[in-house]
Amino acid sequence: MMANVRSDKAAIWRMAGFGVAALLFSVLVIAVRARWVPLESLDRGVADGLNALVAPHRPLVTLMGGISRLGSFGVLAWLVAIAAILLLVRRRLRLAGFLVATTLGGLVLDPTLKLAVGRLRPVVERPVAHGGGNSFPSGHALNSFICYAVLLVVFLPALPARWRRPALLAGGVVVLLIGFSRLALGVHFLSDVTSPSPRPRVRHRRPHNRPGRPHEASIGSDNVSLRPLDPRLGAHLRGRRPDR
Repeated sequence: MMANVRSDKAAIWRMAGFGVAALLFSVLVIAVRARWVPLESLDRGVADGLNALVAPHRPLVTLMGGISRLGSFGVLAWLVAIAAILLLVRRRLRLAGFLVATTLGGLVLDPTLKLAVGRLRPVVERPVAHGGGNSFPSGHALNSFICYAVLLVVFLPALPARWRRPALLAGGVVVLLIGFSRLALGVHFLSDVTSPSPRPRVRHRRPHNRPGRPHEASIGSDNVSLRPLDPRLGAHLRGRRPDR
């Protein structure tokens, strides 16, 4: 009974978190579209400052370019394709469909928002990179967030428990670095790569009266809780024969 109550409360908090995130993102879109002066001033100040810091150092420019490519369509498409093939080989058809559908949704969302907002890209004193199309939102930042997040959602339950937190942290760091690289290269404003997306937090829950049973990860708007996992799923994704 108490478990059901806690589950309902967690669901309510997740819904509230996504609602607040959607509201904040809508406000950001309106502010960008209306060219709100304080936001424009902040964006241009950050763009000019980073350009002055990065442009004179060619190795730093090369490093930022390499990080940026981790969020490119080519890299993300290969990651999703390999992951989908792996899931299909393991006959996880629903997970493969979820992975592909979510990724395609991001590919549709990005150009739609760019067209709706119509924001021009930054003009900096010393350009070191070129970006095509409109500026808001950053396609690299948006699509990398979606792809790496959905890969974690799909494969996190198959990882040993001790590797789940490092995997979450690594995914978050990669997405943040990709966003920063787009700023450093002078092809996006700060608000282009900043979205009020919910940031997951890892929370461990010990199963009651089921010692030694594997756990699964459930990523919500404000936490990642580990709940008992059907042993067959983790074993199936890792290529082992589940015990019957």
